[in-house]
Amino acid sequence: MPLLAVRGNGPASAYGFGALSGKAGAMTAIASTTLGSATATVTFNSIPASYDDIYLVGYRIGDSFNLRLNNDSGSNYSESLLYGDGSSAASSRVSSQTEFSQLGDNGNTTTPGSFVVHINNYANTSYNKTIIVRTATDLNGVGGQVRLDVGLYRSTSAISRLDLIANGTFSANSVFALYGIKKA
Repeated sequence: MPLLAVRGNGPASAYGFGALSGKAGAMTAIASTTLGSATATVTFNSIPASYDDIYLVGYRIGDSFNLRLNNDSGSNYSESLLYGDGSSAASSRVSSQTEFSQLGDNGNTTTPGSFVVHINNYANTSYNKTIIVRTATDLNGVGGQVRLDVGLYRSTSAISRLDLIANGTFSANSVFALYGIKKA
């Protein structure tokens, strides 16, 4: 599904695509990395607090991964999950976890998958943080899987660090990019 179909039906500039960096609705690149070798953890730290939301986009080769915010390993994470593979669908819910877990789970360490993590009001220090994670995985012609995770991070601290922790490793050539979004 094209990214714009997920974001809405307006023109691309209304969602930051093609808008000038720093303007309302713009997605501004904060940091990105392409892995040169297999890596177990990808970290984005010193995230500036000057945006309304942050948006992490990735293309990974490898099994599922976990997401930890601010290097916090306390039992502060809850999530609800919906997933399907074209022939079946299921859901689950967990709470009091030490990180958002099994994101992009495909059960295979060699297949590619893409994901988008949207963290709302990440710099706000008055509210707990909510995230939405969408993932899609190709199982090399024998199927695939799509997933939607909705999570709650029970902390009012501003998010300044993201750790993506592979359940195994992220293969070389996996790509990760972090964007900031200004709403107004």
